[in-house]
Amino acid sequence: MKKLLTAVAAGAALFASLPALADQASADQALKEAQAAVAQADSIHYLWTTTEKLMKDAQDAYKKNEFDKAEQLAKEAKIQAELAYQQGQTETKRAQAKR
Repeated sequence: MKKLLTAVAAGAALFASLPALADQASADQALKEAQAAVAQADSIHYLWTTTEKLMKDAQDAYKKNEFDKAEQLAKEAKIQAELAYQQGQTETKRAQAKR
């Protein structure tokens, strides 16, 4: 009987930890995607300062195991980086058209 209870308790503990692992995995993915978008915007020297702060905050939240917060901040940083890249491309085309 003790072995059965121990096995049930171990299974319950494992099951309880699964959402945290999923949160960490999704936060990892969000951070990787945001870092790629930030690198793209930075490659044309058109990165918003607010995006840099969001990335720092996302990384800090991740280090504190605040995976939901890290994921949310990383997704916002990705959106901002993509918008900054689009804006940079538009400004470059506009400047070239004026030449």
